[in-house]
Amino acid sequence: MTGPDSKTAHFNLGNVIEANDRRSEPRFSATGEVRLVISGPQAISIPARILDVSKNGMRVQHMYAALTSGMLLQIDSGNTQFTARVVWNRIRNDGVESGFFLL
Repeated sequence: MTGPDSKTAHFNLGNVIEANDRRSEPRFSATGEVRLVISGPQAISIPARILDVSKNGMRVQHMYAALTSGMLLQIDSGNTQFTARVVWNRIRNDGVESGFFLL
C-alpha cells in the first residue's frame, strides 16, 4: 500500500494532495464512511465521510457543528477504531469539516 501507515489501511486511498502550506506530512485523498463517537453519559454517534488522511491525521465531513478543538473522541471505521483529538473545524454550506490528530 502506498501512503499512510497501517492506521489508515481500511480506507480507500488516492493520490497525494498537493498543499502550499506548512504541513509536515503528505495528505492522501481518501473515501470511506466513519462514525465519530463522543463518549459520556449521553454518548453521541455522528456519521461522517472521510475527505483525506495522513500518517497521523484525517479530515472528515459531517453535520455536527458542536465539535470543539481539543475534544477527544473515537473514530469508528467499522473494522478499526481510532482515538482522535479535534484540531480544527470549518463550517461550510454543505456541513462541517473537521481535522483530527490520531492518537
